[in-house]
Amino acid sequence: MPWEVDYSAEEDLVEVVNTGVLTPEEMIAESKAAIELARQKGTKRYLVNGSQRERLEVFPHRFGELPKLYEKLGMEKDSKAAMVLPMKSDFDEGMSLFETVCKRSGYDVKIFQTREEAIGWLREEPQR
Repeated sequence: MPWEVDYSAEEDLVEVVNTGVLTPEEMIAESKAAIELARQKGTKRYLVNGSQRERLEVFPHRFGELPKLYEKLGMEKDSKAAMVLPMKSDFDEGMSLFETVCKRSGYDVKIFQTREEAIGWLREEPQR
């Protein structure tokens, strides 16, 4: 399994850490686990840390499906998700499309290069 989901009580957020190769099936599984844990802990903040990920095997046209999945799984629209991407990856440049699709669907998603920047944004920005 190229991902782990955990809750940080200190930051009041659910963190997903990706490693290895992330497939569409793994992305769906990690989303389900993260949303369920967030519901259990009563948080609406997510940190998806892909900085150690080897590769993402999801085609950009599938990004449009993810906000619908989030809604189906019960992720609240006033949730915030910060994504940390590998510094250098051919595909991750397409993740800005994912960010745009999520925002258009009502989810506050932003991409970062470091975990520290992502946590800072999650702390500072008020939830809608």
